[in-house]
Order: sequence, then C-alpha cells, then structure tokens
Amino acid sequence: MNNTKNFLDINKITSSLTTKYIGRNILLLDTVDSTNLEAKRIIKNSDYNGTLVIAEEQTFGKCRFSDRIWNSPKYKGLWMSLILKPTIEKKLFPLITQLAAASITYSFNKNNINSLIKWPNDILLNGKKLIGILAELSEDLYNEPNIILGIGININQAPEDFSPEITKKATSLKIELNKELSREAILSSILNDFETMYNNFLNTQDPDAFLSICKKNSALIGREIAVTKKDSTQSAKVIDISNAGELVVAFKDGSYENLISGEVTLNKFY
Repeated sequence: MNNTKNFLDINKITSSLTTKYIGRNILLLDTVDSTNLEAKRIIKNSDYNGTLVIAEEQTFGKCRFSDRIWNSPKYKGLWMSLILKPTIEKKLFPLITQLAAASITYSFNKNNINSLIKWPNDILLNGKKLIGILAELSEDLYNEPNIILGIGININQAPEDFSPEITKKATSLKIELNKELSREAILSSILNDFETMYNNFLNTQDPDAFLSICKKNSALIGREIAVTKKDSTQSAKVIDISNAGELVVAFKDGSYENLISGEVTLNKFY
C-alpha cells in the first residue's frame, strides 16, 4: 500500500475560500479515532460554529450503520467533520445531510465529475461509493444542539489501497479519472458551495433549492429497489424525494410510502 506523504496545506485551502465562517477555523490532525468524535469533544469546551476538523487518518471512521467503519488511509482523501449550529427548527435538522450531498454534487458537476446521490447519505461515481456523509446531533457546553456533519471523500486512493471486498463497492476519484487531484482545491470548492446553500436554507427554511439537486442527481429515482424492514423485504420503485427529505416509493401492490433514514435498508446499492 502506497502512503506517500502529501500533507494537506491549510494555506492552500483558506486562500481559495470565499466563505464567511464555514471552514475559516480548521483543526488539522494527523491521526484521530473519528473526526465526528473529535468534533463532539471540541464543542463541549467552546463555541466553534463553522469549524472544520480534518484528519489525515481515522482509525475508527464512523458510518451511518454502527457495524461499519469508513476506510480512511493517510494522505489519500478528505476525512472531516463540520461543526454547525443551525438557526432553524429542529425538525429540519435531518435535511442537512441532503443539503451536504447536494452541495458536494453541485461542486463536482461544475468540475465535470458526474456523481449521483444515493439517498440519503452516499455519493456514487460510476456505480461505486465515493463519498459517505454522517450528520449527528450533539449538545455543546451550553446544552444547545449542534450538528456534527461528517464527510469522507475518497480522492487519491489506488486500487491496492482498498481491500478486495471494498473494491467491489467503493472507488476514488483517482481510480475513476485516472489522475491525482488536489485535495485542497476539492475541499475549498465544496466549502464555498456548502455555505451558500446552507445560508440560504437558514434564511428561508425552504429545502426546495437543494432537494431539487438531490432529485436531479438521484441514483435511485425511477429505479426498482429492495426495501428491508426487520425480517421482511419488499420490492419497490422509487418515485420521488419529499420536501421532508423522505424517499417516496411505490410497492407492487399499488401502495405508496414515504421512507425515512434508518427505517429501511436499500439493498440494491451499497
């Protein structure tokens, strides 16, 4: 496995930022258990709205399902968590995951990277997982709710950086585009687009702008999927994404249902 040291350069990141507060304070770590866990530790001591926690390596990167660990090799990707204190109704907090997915996809599309969003929290490239997103609610030292937005992006991994099992399901930008990319340029572009969408959402509390991006770039809408609930699996067709961020599906018996994250497993995709 090739772990050539190509350290992230914070100056290269900040020099390309147009944000007012997102990513203006960056904590860059060499190795950490999980950037989400580190962000949770940080907010217990101070107010860090907009702070970005990045690690060159995670030893216990968190995924949406607790039995999975995000593969986070050194100097190869972006393993990070953004600390947010949203001024919106708490019922809207779950939409932040899809806002993040929309902003990343929008940023990629501008750079001719045609990724697709697999509801609710993955981004695919050529049918394989490229990015995982995990938003968690955590209280700060004032007992106020914060969102810890964890994002893992596979950028410069070679095929040998993945285990044979993971290679079947995951990929990197380097593998798909056949070239190495600047992690700093990718990160600053994402942060710029994220703040624009995020501020618009805070001001309007209307998710339509970013949900339309999720719908346009959906890997699931129009597809047949397998929906698993407990011990029961049913086939369904994905129809839409609701304004609440739910996946709207039609079952073969003619019934419709709005699915929420954590309620089902979509088996046809990783």
